[in-house]
Order: sequence, then C-alpha cells, then structure tokens
Amino acid sequence: PLIIFLLCIQMAGFSQEDYLTGTRWRLVSIEILKSHEIVIVQKNLHIRFYDTKFSYKRGVNSCFGRYEIINKNTVSMCGGGCTRLCCDGEIAKLIQFNGEATIRIQWGEMTIRTSKHEYRYRRY
Repeated sequence: PLIIFLLCIQMAGFSQEDYLTGTRWRLVSIEILKSHEIVIVQKNLHIRFYDTKFSYKRGVNSCFGRYEIINKNTVSMCGGGCTRLCCDGEIAKLIQFNGEATIRIQWGEMTIRTSKHEYRYRRY
C-alpha cells in the first residue's frame, strides 16, 4: 500500500514543464497578430526543450534561451542569444522568444503565442 501511495504522489507531480522537457517541434506557420497575416514556413525550423532551456533554428543560425513555467499555460521565455554564421532571410525576423508567452499543446501540435506572433508547431 505504501508503494502505491508514493507512486500516486509522484504521478500527481507531473506538470506541463515535464511534458516540454525532451521534446522537439517543427515550425509550421507564424501568424502576425497585428495584421492577421499568416506565414507558412517551408524550411525545416524547429524548437527543442531541455529542462529549463530551449534552442531553436532561425534558418542558418541557431538560438538558445531559458524558460520557466509560470502556470499551466503560461511560460516565461528569455532568449540568450543566436549564432551569427550568415543571414537567415526575412522569416528570421519573425522568430524571436523573449518575455511571457502562452503555450497550448494538443494532439501533437503546440502553439506559442507572444505579444506579436503566434507560432504553430508539430511534434516530431
């Protein structure tokens, strides 16, 4: 009985942060909230989550930062920096994570909504 009780306590402690850790997502589209323009992403751009860190591609360059789960659907993302190997193109200007974001994960899709953009990802 004690083992079952401890297992239930441990399972009850799972959070969305646990779900993000170790996952990788491919960017499908970006919505510019001000104009409601939707940009379909053709390149293989992705984001990965590790413990309290994340990394993402903006084309040629890679970026990284830290994240913290505020509550069930809100994440604070702090971009640490990006490599500067070459120019990434126009889409790179739209991909930036700094500040508070709302995150929704459902059916293998993830939406990250910042104050300016909504990013849609598929898990892979």
